[in-house]
Amino acid sequence: MSHRRAVLTALALSTSVALAAAPATAVPGDVTAPQPVELDVICDGIGADTVTVTGDLADGGTAKIERGPLRVVGRPGFTGTDADGDRVAVAPSGTGTTCTVQEPTRDEALDEVLPRAQAAKAAPTGDVTGALTFTVTVDDSVAKATRGVDSTTAAQAALPFESELRRYLGSRPGAVGVAVRLPGTGRSWTYTKTSSRNVTASIVKVQIMSAVMIKAQEAGRGLTSWEKSKIVPMIRYSDNNATTALFDHIGGRAGLDRAGSRLGMTQTYADPYN
Repeated sequence: MSHRRAVLTALALSTSVALAAAPATAVPGDVTAPQPVELDVICDGIGADTVTVTGDLADGGTAKIERGPLRVVGRPGFTGTDADGDRVAVAPSGTGTTCTVQEPTRDEALDEVLPRAQAAKAAPTGDVTGALTFTVTVDDSVAKATRGVDSTTAAQAALPFESELRRYLGSRPGAVGVAVRLPGTGRSWTYTKTSSRNVTASIVKVQIMSAVMIKAQEAGRGLTSWEKSKIVPMIRYSDNNATTALFDHIGGRAGLDRAGSRLGMTQTYADPYN
């Protein structure tokens, strides 16, 4: 062996030994904690709230409502469609009220959305598109404390100018309902002069919009361009033609009553025109 080859061989061996003996070096900051994500939900018979999800729900992530009397229980569910357009429905586990996420969820497979035990309850084909659902219960201790604060506030805050308002309304016919809210204070007052139900008039347009959103939610989709094109003028400009189109779209009176029931509006119903 030549001197040159011997030197190169020795150098190669020493380099290999050095590389083998070098300890692995960890790169700081390569693992980050999952950031919480806030999801807007509609809870049956209760209304809107926000569920905070931390981590991947399909792999041990958590969901909770940070403030208020509602508490998330059980495992999440899903309602929507698969790649073939077939309906996919997995109810959330636990006993309580169902809350549905407003933002659509899309993924390659159901087990990428739900924990394995929940995903096994359905057999969708390919991609899934729809909405996450959660079960919530009401924490009685928080609810009672909240009601106590509300009662105290109501007792201390009588409607200003009530006597003047009563005299004025007493000189005029018809049913009247008055509500006043001071933005940013949490204070509000109501006064009603009626022996029967009040007619909502154009306020019903908000309920119609809610019914359209519920219709889309139950189908596991977002609002269509047509629905948006009618909702905008209905809400911004009180457009009656757009309102009529959406009223028919949701199924008329029956659809409006279903939405009212879903939203917990137990004293509001659709009445035929007089």
